[in-house]
Amino acid sequence: MSRSSGPELLIGGIGLLASGDAGTPRLDASRILIRDGRVAAIGEAVAADKNARVVDARGGVVLPGLWDAYHVLAFGDHEPVLDAHGYLARTAATGTTTVVSAGTLALPGRPRDARGATSLAILAARSWAHERPGGITTHAGALIAVPGLADPQLRAAADAGVRRLSIVEPFADRDEATRCVALARDNGFSVMADCGHGSLIVGASVREALALVRPDVSACVNGPVALADGDIAWLLDQASGCLGLTPTGSLAVATRVATAAAARGALGRLVISTRTPHAGMILPDGVGRFVAFLAAIPVVGPEAAIAIGSGNAARAYGAPGGRIAVGEPADLIVLEGPTALAALVDGAWRAPEMVLVGGDVLS
Repeated sequence: MSRSSGPELLIGGIGLLASGDAGTPRLDASRILIRDGRVAAIGEAVAADKNARVVDARGGVVLPGLWDAYHVLAFGDHEPVLDAHGYLARTAATGTTTVVSAGTLALPGRPRDARGATSLAILAARSWAHERPGGITTHAGALIAVPGLADPQLRAAADAGVRRLSIVEPFADRDEATRCVALARDNGFSVMADCGHGSLIVGASVREALALVRPDVSACVNGPVALADGDIAWLLDQASGCLGLTPTGSLAVATRVATAAAARGALGRLVISTRTPHAGMILPDGVGRFVAFLAAIPVVGPEAAIAIGSGNAARAYGAPGGRIAVGEPADLIVLEGPTALAALVDGAWRAPEMVLVGGDVLS
């Protein structure tokens, strides 16, 4: 989203410019120019006008704003069963500039019928279109899959800007799953599925369910109930969607998934999803810390880990941002100083010196 129309901003002295693009994860440049909320130029010879603000990264790391690809977004910047007021502003300040909602799950008395679920998704989409705690970008209003969803509800949701079907509870049977997912795709929805609680269809194995549903994002494959290694291999070899890793699941399984993806040249298919907030857990800096965890895995490294935490998710959902390229929204993080890269390689996440969303400095 382009928002800023103030003076140009020139960031120089960059030691590592990570693109967020898994195909070309590192840019050979030490300067980047921001104008009108977007990246205007990248390169060694980039110059700004005389009124531009100049920031010296002092050999540090500049990367795209991070994305939480499976977030439990509630109304009013809070979680009803957990005191979480203000966590989204803290999330933005720590470098996660975009969250993708998996649906309004924590609403007390959440409707489980088709009409109620559709109304809730539309309400969330409209509400969050006008709310940006701490400047954060939200992709809200996912439609939670419930029994009886039909074409009229999906069309109404699509017309209101809802773009995702979220599978958080198992379908009753294979026929219901096939019917619902087909209708969602006919209406232009992407499909996200929470794989962290077991099978997605009652009576079907995890692999059978994944083969029927074929999610665009299979979130939380490393838990809390982690997929078996064979099912993860099937997703990497036989499916085409992204696999979501979560800091709230098994780190050992996450390491195996990242290693298997690297061996297949498929790191571009991994995303990070905190699956928070929920009762007992808030992780404002969860994506950043998990990027650092992945960066310390030798077959991944910092540049690919940053893409996993940013551009991969944007591409999975067909949204702008998540990448540093001319014309892209200027959602950026500055980790200042030469020790920032060393810390990242060692698996440590430093608090950003500066965070920008749409060219506006948040911190």
